[in-house]
Order: sequence, then C-alpha cells, then structure tokens
Amino acid sequence: MTEAGFVRVSSSSALIQRPSLSPRQSRRSPRCANPGHSYLADDSSLADPAVDISRIVTSKQITDIHLVNLAALRGAVLATLNMAIPSYLSKAERRHVLVLP
Repeated sequence: MTEAGFVRVSSSSALIQRPSLSPRQSRRSPRCANPGHSYLADDSSLADPAVDISRIVTSKQITDIHLVNLAALRGAVLATLNMAIPSYLSKAERRHVLVLP
C-alpha cells in the first residue's frame, strides 16, 4: 500500500510536467536497501484488529489505522510523517509507530 502511494505521489502531474509510471515503478528508495527494512505481506483485517479501532472517527483515519494494525500484527513499527496517528492509539499501541521529523 505504501509503495503504491509512493508511485501515486511521484507520478502526479502537479509535481512533474510529464508523469510516467514506468521509471518509478521499478525504482526503489535507497532506504529499501537498509538492513532493517522489510516488506510486510498484508493479510491483516480491521474486522479482527490487533489494535483498538474505537478511536477511528473519520474515513481519513482508516488507512493509517490499517497500517498500524499490520505493524502490530507483525511486531513491526510504522514509520510515518503523520503526527496525528499516535493520537488514535492507546499509549501501549504507540510503540508500533515512529513519527519522523
């Protein structure tokens, strides 16, 4: 999901004059080469969540909580720029989120 988001944003005509998916689809961020980086298979479901979903109040929070739920199920940490995500979570669940500066 996050890789698809990267392709979507980096292909936006608002950002570049002639968007093209081909080069961006095959290019991966140098961060992907980091030994701590891994892709997570996404078979999680908010129908059977690992995190408390009762704090979801808008549809805009669904993707955020879905990604945190996936991280929680895998014992991973979601790195994000979204400073609001921790406010949707209990103190214990916040260990699954790292807000980057």
